Amino acid sequence: MATAYLFYLLATNLVFRKELGVQLMDMMNTGDFTIFSRLATQFFIAVLVYFLYTITLQSSALSATLGQYWLDLKVTKFNSNKSAGFIAIIIRNIIKIPVAFLLPLTYVFSRMNPERQWIHDKIAKTIVRDIEEK
Repeated sequence: MATAYLFYLLATNLVFRKELGVQLMDMMNTGDFTIFSRLATQFFIAVLVYFLYTITLQSSALSATLGQYWLDLKVTKFNSNKSAGFIAIIIRNIIKIPVAFLLPLTYVFSRMNPERQWIHDKIAKTIVRDIEEK
């Protein structure tokens, strides 16, 4: 998700990074906090773009984002090699938000279960597999 946000910032507003330091100093001096609403708006747009990207590609015939496809991985139903389905992909990606805040715990959890599923995959009943894996 952070990668999508950085990509959005770089692709749409390269000058913003340069202005940020100046704007933060102005905010401290004047008490004008509009910079935070601007950052919140950009973050919201980046998260929306990320969800559209992941949900669209993972629920398509590809069953993977471009990075997963290049690594020969795909998201499937847990019990079969079929595509996970639109609803499961939505659930999987929504659950990633709170899971990101518990990263150390979820990593330990994923290593303790035999399927090596992360919590969002366990809840959505999906798994990331190698394309050749049956």
